[in-house]
Amino acid sequence: MGSLCRLVAVSASLFAVATAQIRVRLSPSTVNELAEPDFHTWNIENESQNASTTIDSLDLTLSSSADSDLEGNSYKYQYTRPVAHLGERVVNQGITTSRDNPGPITLTIQGLEAGEHTLLTWHNAWDSLDSTATVSVSVDGEDKTSAATSYVTFTVDSADQAVEIVYTPTSADGLVYLNGFEIDTPALKDQISFPSPPHREEHLELGDGKSITATWRAPSSGDSVTYNVYMGNASDTLEVVNEGLSETQVTLSVIKVTSLEDSEEPGTLRYALAVATGPRIVVFDVGGVITIDSRLTVSDRYVTVAGQTAPGKGIAIQGHPLGLSGASDVIFRHVRVRPGSSSNETVDGMGMAGSNYCILDRCSMVSCYTSQTAVHGD
Repeated sequence: MGSLCRLVAVSASLFAVATAQIRVRLSPSTVNELAEPDFHTWNIENESQNASTTIDSLDLTLSSSADSDLEGNSYKYQYTRPVAHLGERVVNQGITTSRDNPGPITLTIQGLEAGEHTLLTWHNAWDSLDSTATVSVSVDGEDKTSAATSYVTFTVDSADQAVEIVYTPTSADGLVYLNGFEIDTPALKDQISFPSPPHREEHLELGDGKSITATWRAPSSGDSVTYNVYMGNASDTLEVVNEGLSETQVTLSVIKVTSLEDSEEPGTLRYALAVATGPRIVVFDVGGVITIDSRLTVSDRYVTVAGQTAPGKGIAIQGHPLGLSGASDVIFRHVRVRPGSSSNETVDGMGMAGSNYCILDRCSMVSCYTSQTAVHGD
């Protein structure tokens, strides 16, 4: 298993993405709050008639009718999953109204720029129900849609305008369920889905030993879609991987060691471990012995050294130690370390000084004059 925590973003050119997208999940006070990095969390006090908050300069208010109140809960089995790949912590909790006095819920948004905006809202029940109410959505009194997941478009005249969205249930239990909402994001039919590797998956297998293939499901709205793929450590530092793709997959590159020399030039092991930055998988196009002129230390996060990809008899490091210092989530696999006496120093083999959650897997250390390996950390 390799460790790769780079953010891979795929956009479909079928739609235009607004510049300021805001995603909010509604979290009732009775439910233990679990992290959901992709959404702002709005905590709603149980049995209150209204709640207000400010998110990214937008003033938001959620309110029930005068004879009801806001209540919430969660579907614990899905909500508490250790890793939420598909938004389980959004759609498996939320806010509804009192069962004794069910009725509409009103969301008021103020602070949007003048122009056209969209609102995608999630309506998923967390209880076992025979049927659920039909939800009608109106914006400033104008009926817009009736659906389990609603998507409406509306126009704002000025930033001072308070846009009022009313969710009205009819039939069944008379309850409307709100899990969260997204402002100025594409409709579900225009979004890709089910990415692989899964969202937030930090430990990946190399497909053919030298690369990783990312795939996704196409939007359901049409066939004439092209994709732009970006990679980076944060959404504001993305680099282009490929543009104008018609297929729903792309091969993601890894860092290759192509030389047995010890320098900081691209293609060397020292470059891959000590010069390159960010999460990365290091593979080998060469096999043999790399003689390093000084200690080679990894002090980064999410780095995997896949020694098993080296041809022939694999890869060996000699001359000085190879190790970690202040690193986290680093994996070394199938690497032989043989410091020897050429440095005329008393050295160990591989160490993990101050490092956490790191693995030395199928590595061997021989000809070390203090210790084969030293570990300080978790």
